[in-house]
Amino acid sequence: MRIENFLESSKEEKKIDYFIELHIEQGPVLENEQLDIGIVTDIAAPTRFQIEFLGQASHSGTTPMIYRKDAFTAASEFSLFLESMMAEEIEYNTVTTIGECIVKPGAMNVVPGNVEMKVDVRGVSVASINRVVSKIYSKLEEIEETRNVRSNTKVISQENPVSMSESLIEILEAKSVENEFTYKKMNSGAGHDAMNMASICPTAMIFVPSKDGISHNPKEYTSTDQIMKGVSLLKDAVIELACVSGEW
Repeated sequence: MRIENFLESSKEEKKIDYFIELHIEQGPVLENEQLDIGIVTDIAAPTRFQIEFLGQASHSGTTPMIYRKDAFTAASEFSLFLESMMAEEIEYNTVTTIGECIVKPGAMNVVPGNVEMKVDVRGVSVASINRVVSKIYSKLEEIEETRNVRSNTKVISQENPVSMSESLIEILEAKSVENEFTYKKMNSGAGHDAMNMASICPTAMIFVPSKDGISHNPKEYTSTDQIMKGVSLLKDAVIELACVSGEW
């Protein structure tokens, strides 16, 4: 098929009965708890911000501490606030990350006048995410007042968490027991194809362990034995569903 004819490969939604995705966990939970399988219940969705702190660049030697408008110390306070705040949301598995931080002008002898950072908020509880977002805005206002800086905030993306099919979860649990696989039901903090398929048909996800929780990296590793347990579970679930739908 030629690339310009790719739409011919599409299927009508009604022709897809079920979707089950097998994936490495991309985290350390299964390995640390010495479990064979993770059965995903919900997939977290990110709310992402671009935040800029605007202070005033000045000479590091000639500007007394009390007169500084240091954008980096403002950003640092915000970062530590995010970390401490997440203790209040730990039961909901909501997480926050600052994965990018650019300090300007970027000279050792200049008080930073500008900091740009990217903030990633993820969770499966919409209520928890909303609380975190509200606290972020409140903290930014507080920092502006106490540190005499300004801030600009832009929402980059905002998505909703997705739940997996309860009936498919039950099948995966039953087949795990039959195969004597140790397992746990768990959330996925990373996005997957299953997020989009869940709006089309009943959808489920199977996780297998990731060595040291590493993914998207040359050190990513899952043993053949661990992979085959996931494949066996997937096979058994597909056969069960084929029998249920009368297509076996």
